[in-house]
Amino acid sequence: MRRRAVRIVLPSGGIILYNAYISLGEPSLTTNEIMAVGNGGVIVRYDGTSWKSVPSGTTNSLYGVYISNTSPRQYYVVGAGGYIARSSDLTTWTQGVKNVAYASTFLAMAGNTSTTAVATSFSGVIYRTNDGLNWTQITPVPTTDSLYGAYYHPGAGLFYMSGTTGALLRLSAFASAATVVPTNTTATLYSMWGTTGTQAMWVGGTGGTILKYDGSTFTPLKTGVTATIRTLWGNNLTDVWAAGDSGTILRWKM
Repeated sequence: MRRRAVRIVLPSGGIILYNAYISLGEPSLTTNEIMAVGNGGVIVRYDGTSWKSVPSGTTNSLYGVYISNTSPRQYYVVGAGGYIARSSDLTTWTQGVKNVAYASTFLAMAGNTSTTAVATSFSGVIYRTNDGLNWTQITPVPTTDSLYGAYYHPGAGLFYMSGTTGALLRLSAFASAATVVPTNTTATLYSMWGTTGTQAMWVGGTGGTILKYDGSTFTPLKTGVTATIRTLWGNNLTDVWAAGDSGTILRWKM
């Protein structure tokens, strides 16, 4: 299970945390974890008992984080200056090797194993790794939109990347190119959630936008709010929560 929280301001120090990831591990992984990343290379981790700072090895602001649910557990972070790094012990971080040099900011990331992940950026830029270390830029780029969201859908077995002007792309773990998924919205899309056993998905973004996707068609939902929807999570397809700017919390339940 994974949830994301964006721009959390800690009460002390004025540190801004841009993204968080919850990992509820496989039975062989005894620790359920939360990691959050933010400005100046900040990483904090909750190990089930308490929060502790984690050395990141960089002062670059970090915008994306992923923890693998597979053994051995791997930790990934991405951020400003084209920074991508991985750690297995939260002490030593190994920077990823890109096949095409890239020094702009990575905005989000997602993964589905200890070695397979994607990272997204401006102008439709997507990098993918299938070994956890070497990152390949996906070409051709099917959009020029900035991609602020990344999500691995466990039911569809696909990576989804979302962004400005309603952009939504999908990519299989070993496909050579991403494909565009028409959403019929111009909202900037930040968040996605789906579950196992179905291709259905929820997508959230600016202007209180929430779209319900059945695998082929998007249906906009009336939310009654204009705040940006930053994160989505559900117990199941009939009980879904959304949270966003200005303290917005919504629940959709059948």
